[in-house]
Amino acid sequence: MLHLIKQCLRIAATSLLAFPVLVAGREGAQASPVSVGKEIQAQVHLKVNNYYVLFTAPDVSYIDANNRLMLPLRAVGELLGADVNYDAKLHSATVSLAKHQVELTLNANTALYDGTIVKLDTMPVMKQGQFFIPAKVLLNGLHIKAEYEESLLSISIPDGSERRSITQRLNEFGEFQTVGHFRPLYFKMNLPPAGSKDKRISLTFVAKNVSGNDLPAGTEDFHTADVTIGGYGFSDPVPERSREAVPAGSTYEVNRTLYASEGSLKYILVSE
Repeated sequence: MLHLIKQCLRIAATSLLAFPVLVAGREGAQASPVSVGKEIQAQVHLKVNNYYVLFTAPDVSYIDANNRLMLPLRAVGELLGADVNYDAKLHSATVSLAKHQVELTLNANTALYDGTIVKLDTMPVMKQGQFFIPAKVLLNGLHIKAEYEESLLSISIPDGSERRSITQRLNEFGEFQTVGHFRPLYFKMNLPPAGSKDKRISLTFVAKNVSGNDLPAGTEDFHTADVTIGGYGFSDPVPERSREAVPAGSTYEVNRTLYASEGSLKYILVSE
């Protein structure tokens, strides 16, 4: 069980609903809906710019049997701002960012980096109807800056990318500031059953004080960003909350209720 402690993180994008797939015509096979009426539990393995990625539909990033971090293809396109093309018949994907391109095929132990054949130690796989690719292949092939520490991959995408990512678009609003005191470690969420009139989504995540200092009691500040086909909407429906003191290195639990609107839940991002 998670240990209940209140927190002061800011949810930067708690529910990203019905965001258009970057290449919907070619990547339509990747847009599997998230399962409903079930509990999802997972570690937090990915951070893009200022945002920790808690949830991606229909499945989250994970570490495979070879101790390699696997990323969902669609999230690569939308969260990193890459141009993604998926051929459902050939089970192959092409990912382009800036001047570089990576080509991968399902269950193949080779890839193409800008046309050059490269041997892989972990192959792309299909999981929950979604194409997953090894993070190492993506980073090396696209020359992406990243750090990997304690099972967390932190990716930095410059603002000058040709195709803006979700995180870059959120940054344009200036609503979310990064302090760097806390890191989400893992989460669990319960989705409402199919056809239920109750649209509440129960979310719990555990965060660790990584500031190196004991943090005194303060204010808990959450903001919500809904991303829909029509655009972005920000709201802060919950009154200001207080937070208990959090010693250096300690963890605490956050419990929140999200409200699903029309469309499919695609991401849960958290920014302090």
